[in-house]
Amino acid sequence: MGVDIINDVDAQCDKYKVMIIPALYSAPDGLLSRIHAWVERGGRAVISFKSGFSDENVKVRSTPQPGGLRDVCGVTYNQFTSPGFPCK
Repeated sequence: MGVDIINDVDAQCDKYKVMIIPALYSAPDGLLSRIHAWVERGGRAVISFKSGFSDENVKVRSTPQPGGLRDVCGVTYNQFTSPGFPCK
């Protein structure tokens, strides 16, 4: 199986059916919008944990995770969890 390693600046998403997006921790909104549009056109994205977590300045997004990719994934997750008992 052949693979291409592409960058976010000049990626031509439409030539791919599937993209594996590992650990895209910080990404500008524009890139996330391009990925979202590509998925809407039929692309398939395999995205790892913490992708879309922060913007290009490493500012954590305040939206439910996976940030700007939550609509692409169709899921959200909480960054924090309760220990199940009251804190003292």
